[in-house]
Amino acid sequence: MEVDFFLKQYDAGKRDFTLINLENVDLTEANLSDINLSGANLNKAILIEADLTQANLINTNLKEANLEGVNLAKAKLDKADLTGANLNNGNLIGVDLTEVILDNVSLHNTIMPNGLLYEEWILNQNSDSQFNSQFDSQFNSQNEVNNHVNLDKKNQDMDSELNQKMDYNFSINSRIDTLDYSENENNSIDLEVDEFNEMDEIDLEINHEDNITNTEENLNTSENWTIRNFYENLPQTQLLILAIGYFCFGMLLSVSNASIWGWLLTLTGSLFWLIYESFTWFVPVTAAIAVFFSLSLHPAIEIIALVTTSVFLISSILLGFGLQKSVQDTIFIGVANITFLLILFNGLFNYDRAVLFGLLPLPFAWIIALIFVGIGAMSWMSMSDTGFTNKHTIQTYLVVTGIGLLFGWLTESLF
Repeated sequence: MEVDFFLKQYDAGKRDFTLINLENVDLTEANLSDINLSGANLNKAILIEADLTQANLINTNLKEANLEGVNLAKAKLDKADLTGANLNNGNLIGVDLTEVILDNVSLHNTIMPNGLLYEEWILNQNSDSQFNSQFDSQFNSQNEVNNHVNLDKKNQDMDSELNQKMDYNFSINSRIDTLDYSENENNSIDLEVDEFNEMDEIDLEINHEDNITNTEENLNTSENWTIRNFYENLPQTQLLILAIGYFCFGMLLSVSNASIWGWLLTLTGSLFWLIYESFTWFVPVTAAIAVFFSLSLHPAIEIIALVTTSVFLISSILLGFGLQKSVQDTIFIGVANITFLLILFNGLFNYDRAVLFGLLPLPFAWIIALIFVGIGAMSWMSMSDTGFTNKHTIQTYLVVTGIGLLFGWLTESLF
């Protein structure tokens, strides 16, 4: 999106810019308080001294962004990715950083959530050990921010603790040797020290074994959770809506005798969000395009749709909105235009070209498919928040989309 157009929309009162693509944009000193940029792409964006107070930046991509001097007071940054970002001299008062990805982020002279400068906050991190352990695990390395226990790390920690204990005991023995006690007193002290050493070594061995056991149990529990609760943790309502939308598209493709390429475009289009998160809105559009080029529509519909979309595209470019934005907006306008033309030429309640056993007129099926797929396409966000990997999400989308298209085809082909 062009920066000027984006800022004009914000100044006009719009605050919801979910999934917007603002990669590499320059928003220096921009006033964007209370804005909703959840899921947006701000990779390598420049936001020097920008005002983002109380902004919604949940699941936002801010990799390598220049946020020097930015005001993020009370902003929501859950699962935001700030890998390699510059946050020097920033303001993070009231921000919850526990789920923020902060790998290789620069925080020099930044005001932390508790009001301390970053350098002071580091020195006082022991005052809030639980929070800092979570923060440091994310800040130091991404490998420490996972759901499984690093067994090798624990073994090293236990060995280090054992060495410290042995060094401490050696120090005690050295001090005892220098004291001038009687032989009986020395023997008594040595016996106590030996007992202390033996008990500490036994405790360390027991703790070491317990940690190994707990680690194995946690790993096994995680595997069992994936197998046992996979379906329970799916956003079932959203996926059902997605399946219904593709069921309608399947009927439309079937009734229009679409080619294999139309079916493949519709199926693979459900994964457009993998390219850019903002492309989630193009999931229903790709399916609509496949149906449009498969339907034998009235020639007037095709001519009017072609002319109006071409005029809109040329006008947008001439008005300075940029090629990328102009193409994106033209696609959306084109789909909306086709929807209107279908209703105008076909009639909203014309059952001559109806689907679903002749009960659902073509325009109704088109509208339902667009709305339901548009809503269901966002279910990947819920899956990501629940902890599903991209692999599981992709597999789920293909299965749900495939089932919807299959049943749509069966409904129109066999009945």
